[in-house]
Amino acid sequence: MLSLFSTYFVGMVVLALVLVDDTRAFAAGFEERIGPCPACHGETGQSETPEVPSLGAQPVNFLLIQIYMFREKLRQVEPMTAAAQGLSDEEPAAILCFHLQAAATESSR
Repeated sequence: MLSLFSTYFVGMVVLALVLVDDTRAFAAGFEERIGPCPACHGETGQSETPEVPSLGAQPVNFLLIQIYMFREKLRQVEPMTAAAQGLSDEEPAAILCFHLQAAATESSR
């Protein structure tokens, strides 16, 4: 079932790249945005810090909604509120795709 979600979000990333005029700028910005995530939420989506939620078993739609809520300041928890500022409509799906792929890779090892 995870592979179905992963396939869906890979498609979302491809769509995001098509919609973004400068794919190099998108890739550089994307790398900057996803860099800090595993430090708090864990490489496999399992947080080792009690105050930080584990994302690995959360429904994808729930996670997308949370990112949009942080971006719109409807949910304010630092550092997530600050991290979500300036995200395009496509970037949350690309970020989740990256983390789902990383979690699937780690768990298969």
